[in-house]
Amino acid sequence: MSPVQFSTSEASIPDFESIAQSIKAIKRSVPAASDNSYTYFADKFKLAGTVADELDKQITSALTGLPGSLSQLKGVPTVLQQISKIDEAERAGEVPTDKAAIARAQLQAKLGTAVSATVTGFSEAATRLSEPASRLANYAREIGVRQKDAAATEASNQERAQSDVERESARLNILEDRYEKLRAAVDEARGEPTEDLVGLLPDSKELSSLVDIGAADAAAPEITAAKKAIEQAVEMVKKTMALIDKTIKFTQLTEIRDGIYKAVEAQRRVSEAAGERLRSGNALLKDLEIFRTTGTLMNSLAEEANKLVTTFSSLATALQDLEGKPITADILEESVDKMESYLEQARSARNSVILA
Repeated sequence: MSPVQFSTSEASIPDFESIAQSIKAIKRSVPAASDNSYTYFADKFKLAGTVADELDKQITSALTGLPGSLSQLKGVPTVLQQISKIDEAERAGEVPTDKAAIARAQLQAKLGTAVSATVTGFSEAATRLSEPASRLANYAREIGVRQKDAAATEASNQERAQSDVERESARLNILEDRYEKLRAAVDEARGEPTEDLVGLLPDSKELSSLVDIGAADAAAPEITAAKKAIEQAVEMVKKTMALIDKTIKFTQLTEIRDGIYKAVEAQRRVSEAAGERLRSGNALLKDLEIFRTTGTLMNSLAEEANKLVTTFSSLATALQDLEGKPITADILEESVDKMESYLEQARSARNSVILA
């Protein structure tokens, strides 16, 4: 009968460096997620960090405990030799058949117990690893969906934020240009009425365009207040302009200048607020990209752990298949040696990461 067949290829040994880095990255993502409006990610990362720690503990437990479970099969050749001696003694008539049968049954039960205990040890280890690995994989899928939706929403918000910045900056530039010209005009007029400066005055349409407010602006109290200040300044300017015929009195000119100055200061606050929204949105998009990467690392962590699950389950299944079949030394020896080698390689790889 051929040896028990199961996979212990080098490719099935987890990348323990990747596991360690993934766990660190998951935990590092918690503060970043806690600082923005998407609390879902912070909550999920906290859960994932706890599950990742549990997975790490189970990996340690499996790699340190399973050699002991496997050692129970090391005594199988000795038991088989004892059974062989009983068979020979029975054939030689040295032992009665009934006594030989009893002794043989006891030894075969011992073999069954050893195999069963090993199956249980490897099956339970696989289960303890697969449960947290499965949870992490599920988290990764959920995070991937939520991150994609959030990123699409924020990208759309950023387009509007960029448009707001460009619009409000253009308004500020117009007002600043008007103010500088009016300031210079006041200096030029030196208290005398003049007809030459009428062309410097903003028209009613231009002034009205400064006070309209969009949905994003309306949601921000500080912008609403600034727009109100602009509106008041514009109304004052319009009242003054309504009194002007062809000649601007000096007092009228200074009133318009001062009104435009107030509008400039208020508009500057609006522009700064729009710029801050844009910067905050850019920072949030960067965070969301980190969250996407963290979700990918969760899945990677689960995949690496599942390499152990697959190998442990493979041995347990192969041993279970021996139930009801005659067990010989050649069936088990090679498989035990292969699994011992696998566990030793895995422990060595893990220890090198821990020590580093």
